Amino acid sequence: MRVYPEKLQADLDKRIAPLYVVSGDEPLLVQETTDRIRAHLRASGFTERDVFHAENANFDWDPVLFSVGSMSLFGDQKLLDIRLPGGKPGDRGGKALTALASDLSGDTVMLLTTPRLDGSTTRTKWYKALDAAGVVVQIWPLERSAFPGWLARRMKAAGLQADKDAIELMAERLEGNLLAAV
Repeated sequence: MRVYPEKLQADLDKRIAPLYVVSGDEPLLVQETTDRIRAHLRASGFTERDVFHAENANFDWDPVLFSVGSMSLFGDQKLLDIRLPGGKPGDRGGKALTALASDLSGDTVMLLTTPRLDGSTTRTKWYKALDAAGVVVQIWPLERSAFPGWLARRMKAAGLQADKDAIELMAERLEGNLLAAV
């Protein structure tokens, strides 16, 4: 199920999905979104976390599958945090992700972070399985026209004040770089 980034907190407050897929090319917004999910899960008792970096198609998915099947000695709930920087898991990874989509128990939640996924990737079997089983959050780049409003909201949230001209000047100088703006 797809959820817009601005609606994610309301969705988290309602339920904990068995898996979350966060994808996008805006590093700051992807990071803040995954941080929000991790913090919510931690507060909900998911205190154990296994992190995997699936760097390429040769990544060994067996430890990931083993992690899902192994319980903690203390019975803690577990977050399976998988980073897929290439956005394509390969054949073995696709099969592993498809299996994970149906094998997750209530004690394990998977968080998959990827760059923006193209149309051909969103039509794959593994992506469709993840989309059907959990929550997909697609992070889109901020439009240039929306950047001043984003800056104003961030400044207000940080307790700062700036007039419209100052915000416009910052938006012009920062050229849409959200990391520099923060």
